[in-house]
Amino acid sequence: MSDLRRFGRYFVRYRWTLLAAIVSSIIASIFLGGVVSMIPNLVEAMVEKDPVTVESRLAGPADPAGEVSLIPAPVLELKKKLDLAWAPVRAWLLEKDLIRVPLFIVLLYVLKGVFGYLAVYGVRRAGLKAVADVRNELYAESIRQSDDFYRTRSTADILTRITLDVGQLQNLVRADVAQAVQSIPIVVVMLAVAMMFAWQIALACLLIIPVFAIIVAKLGQKIKKASRRSQERAAQLTGVIEETLLARRVVQAFGAEEYETRRFEQTQGRMLREDFRIARAMALTSPSIELFSAIFGASLIIYAGLLIRSGRVEGTSFLVAVVTLIVAFTNIRRLSQLNNAFQQGLASARRIFEILDATVTVRDRPGAGELPRFRREIRFDNVSYTYGRGPVLRGVSLTVRAGQTCALVGPSGSGKTTLAMLLPRFFDPTGGRVTIDGVDLQEVTLASLRAQIALVTQETHLFDDTVLANIAYGREDVSEPQIRSAARAAYAEEFISALPQGFETRLGDRGGRLSAGQRQRIAIARAFLRDAPILVLDEATSALDSESEHNVQMAIDALRQGRTALIIAHRLSTISGADAIHVLEEGRIVESGTHRELVSRSGRYAHLNALQDRA
Repeated sequence: MSDLRRFGRYFVRYRWTLLAAIVSSIIASIFLGGVVSMIPNLVEAMVEKDPVTVESRLAGPADPAGEVSLIPAPVLELKKKLDLAWAPVRAWLLEKDLIRVPLFIVLLYVLKGVFGYLAVYGVRRAGLKAVADVRNELYAESIRQSDDFYRTRSTADILTRITLDVGQLQNLVRADVAQAVQSIPIVVVMLAVAMMFAWQIALACLLIIPVFAIIVAKLGQKIKKASRRSQERAAQLTGVIEETLLARRVVQAFGAEEYETRRFEQTQGRMLREDFRIARAMALTSPSIELFSAIFGASLIIYAGLLIRSGRVEGTSFLVAVVTLIVAFTNIRRLSQLNNAFQQGLASARRIFEILDATVTVRDRPGAGELPRFRREIRFDNVSYTYGRGPVLRGVSLTVRAGQTCALVGPSGSGKTTLAMLLPRFFDPTGGRVTIDGVDLQEVTLASLRAQIALVTQETHLFDDTVLANIAYGREDVSEPQIRSAARAAYAEEFISALPQGFETRLGDRGGRLSAGQRQRIAIARAFLRDAPILVLDEATSALDSESEHNVQMAIDALRQGRTALIIAHRLSTISGADAIHVLEEGRIVESGTHRELVSRSGRYAHLNALQDRA
């Protein structure tokens, strides 16, 4: 129930809308109770029977056994007062036989419909807003999480939770919760009306409600467990789709279409098995309740017949009680079906709250201050970092002076990217510390730190938006002339102008309408516009052909002017002019110096340089 209470907190800010909806639902139920209560009047009007006097109605049927009513005295007194207040209206209705009573029933239905509409719309409005808040919070928490979080969870799993799991909650509040808000007051009002007309029968019905609840709860638990497993399988299915669609060229090149189709079918088959379990439990709910209702209904008819024969209950009172109980149990049955959807929603809520409860390992510490504008040096002080599989960095120390270009080289897996990504705090070191101008990065806010760093990586991430929007990404305070100036500085204006709509051209999914070199220059233009004092360039030219590399290198050289740069290099020719080059192997710096110094030492750097020259 903790998940239910937690989900309920999202409704607090919409409590007045929800309260108005609940009140409207209660009023609508009262009008429905009024319709059912009109049955004796309708019967009297149809058979042209003289209206029963209030006194005889209050007296009720004879009770030769001297039976004592189980209804509390205050309730009986309230019933008498209601009957007395109703008597003039009832007499007026019966004056015109078949005209006024049916019209009055129609009026009650109209009023019930108006308030019923307000109830359903109000609940759905509040519910949809609450679910939107859940989705917004879930998305915000997902994009705040560090790399550590995503090493243990797939993107497809997070995507499934944001879409399918939140969608399950949305379906719940769109229809099921609104139905529950309507059905619960109806059940209460109908039982109250039945109690007023034939309390013996109504009391017998109240005794079976706990049995209904037990049956529904047992089946609901099965549905909840199966729903959770089904949603996990749905995440796996999303992962297969995402993985194969992004790698469709590899799939086609290796003729693996049939293999991937079989893998998809197997994953979907596992999800279907859980869905079948849900379907069986849901299908079993209705027959179980119907069977129990039939047995109880037969017993109730026998009991009611005995009451009527003994004169304890009038025929018309029994008729009202039967109608009200039919309406009540119809809504109880609806509630039992709603419980199935409710259990599915709770399974989704648990998966959502798992993400919301996940610890954000990289975040602002309490009391973190603003990082002043970078002026002097960046220092990695005896830095270590360990993934789950083992150490990646082992006591690395280096200093980058303001205005310098520092390059990191080494074989794959040597720790180059890990070291560079400590600077914008995509993760924190497990040992040592990183400082800017002597200030530990963990003591300042992430926003003030990252505002001073521009990042250009090997894989440029562009969005399906215009060129203008991609260059200005993250900046709402820039003008179009500033964006065009940044594109010009990145040697990108010429090819942008040649696009169908120039700067207003949409770039497609992942910037698919541009070449790799063009995408890199858009990313460099983005860095120009950011105007950060520190650059982190992660193998920005390694995947380009010679011509594209030349164009991008020109843009990078322009970007580096007047800035401090940390470059992760694959092609050593691109960093020959760096102020300092550090060679990493197995998480340690094994050589440091300028290009000329390192080549002359005939060490590891000279060996890498010779290999690339021969290539």
